[in-house]
Amino acid sequence: MPQTTKVFIDKKSVVASVDEFFSANTLRVTVGTNCPQGGDSGHGGRTVLILEDLGGTDLRCSVDSEPASYTQRIEIVLGGDSECDTFIQSLEFAANTLKLLQMAQATNTGQ
Repeated sequence: MPQTTKVFIDKKSVVASVDEFFSANTLRVTVGTNCPQGGDSGHGGRTVLILEDLGGTDLRCSVDSEPASYTQRIEIVLGGDSECDTFIQSLEFAANTLKLLQMAQATNTGQ
């Protein structure tokens, strides 16, 4: 069951929801926004996504095209209303694409 929390980014309070997902690994996801705030990052809008390994997660991160390295926590922060909107669109695209690719792979491998 998701819980509500507050995350502070650039001294701004962002209401966030936290949930944990269990399989062979355990992943905690924290996501929140204070958008809309009426414009770009200077207006104070912040959006955050945090992924945390709580056990057994092969979690890697690459920044600025550097080789990916293992990590326990990844935090992505976007500033601005438009960035929140495009981030939502990006996450929806990513989730839908991953589901389709996973189904296609299962069909190809007979699983």
